[in-house]
Amino acid sequence: MDTGIGKLFFWMRLIAEFVIFGSFYLILDLMKNILYLVHPKKKDINGETVLVTGAARGIGRELALQLSGLGCNVICVDLNAEGNLRTAQDIVKMGHKAQAYTCDVSDSAAVEELAKKVGYVDILVNNAGIIFINSILKTQQSAVSKILEVNVASHFAMIRNFLPEMLARNKGHIVGVASCGGLIGLNNASLYSSSKFAVVGLMNSLSEELRLQGRSNIKISCVCPYFVRTIQEIDTEVDARITPIEAVDAAREIVQGILQEQSLFTVPNYWMGLISIVRLLPENTYLKMRDILYTRVKDNVK
Repeated sequence: MDTGIGKLFFWMRLIAEFVIFGSFYLILDLMKNILYLVHPKKKDINGETVLVTGAARGIGRELALQLSGLGCNVICVDLNAEGNLRTAQDIVKMGHKAQAYTCDVSDSAAVEELAKKVGYVDILVNNAGIIFINSILKTQQSAVSKILEVNVASHFAMIRNFLPEMLARNKGHIVGVASCGGLIGLNNASLYSSSKFAVVGLMNSLSEELRLQGRSNIKISCVCPYFVRTIQEIDTEVDARITPIEAVDAAREIVQGILQEQSLFTVPNYWMGLISIVRLLPENTYLKMRDILYTRVKDNVK
């Protein structure tokens, strides 16, 4: 058979298989999503131990508070000892269980010591991160190293130290907090977006690794929030076309995603659909839609 014809048949067969099997799984996925809307499945985490990094403020603090309200024993972890302790104390005052540990999660040795003290956790929420806004030409190498250590390397350190016990028990849930800036690049935020793209890639790869090992009882979730109000606390100028969300509201949606064991989702959830659709558009239309939809981040450093 002529090589050209052979290649044609190969691609035709590949496309046919892709369409047939792709359509089948798409229909199953749609049915599952419809069932979620009609009767959302939510797991019971009452009595489980949850570790939340970055618990001193913002989304981390709100996650700790809301998860404790569901009956979880919350392990609050942050480098900010005072704020972290305050979060744990507020949880105890509400009649729930909490402990506070001061730890630099970007320090692998410190994380190893933390894991020895804490022991097994049912749910690991890697939320700690630094928001960094600056033009790429004004970004110093020291900043690159620091942001990647906190925003990316900390996830590796936490997972390496807490996943083994989950594997031993064949049970657990790991949550990575990324950003919508990890799904689509933001202006004046190349370093920040790069770090969040890395988190999305890490969680997707980890999910695939566990899937192929037959470890379906260990759940992986990656959440990408839109700009949260706490970004204003670092004196960053944000030209928001859509109003940034409050930390308490972001945490509420993240908790729902955890309970539903969603693998990849945005907060608010409609951003995932918008980003997916915009990516399929021709370039000029895509750029126009970006101008309409996406927040512009001004250069914060002169």
